[in-house]
Amino acid sequence: MSNFDYTSSDVPAWYRCRECGAHGVKLFRLAFARQSATLCFECCCQEINELMSRVDATFQLQYSDAEANEMKMLGRRCPAIPLYTDDEVMAGLYAFKDEQRAWWQRIPLRKAAP
Repeated sequence: MSNFDYTSSDVPAWYRCRECGAHGVKLFRLAFARQSATLCFECCCQEINELMSRVDATFQLQYSDAEANEMKMLGRRCPAIPLYTDDEVMAGLYAFKDEQRAWWQRIPLRKAAP
């Protein structure tokens, strides 16, 4: 297995939403399962039955504090941060390193509208 390079903004080919196939956006996984179905922001909102506009405002506020030491959850899901380029194993919920957090925060929450 190859360790993931967090200095790049690239995402692995397998890093896709399991519901809609979105690629290149932030993904979320079940909080206490390192290997679980990853979902994009829109699919998470559907899962928790919330309007994206309401969740989006709250979610962005949670991440606006640059000093925050922990990543916030979206429903029962936490950020899906890969450990390897070629294996779908994610970093532990309370073990995110600064470089992992920085990589995940560089990825857009969702694709820009065409």
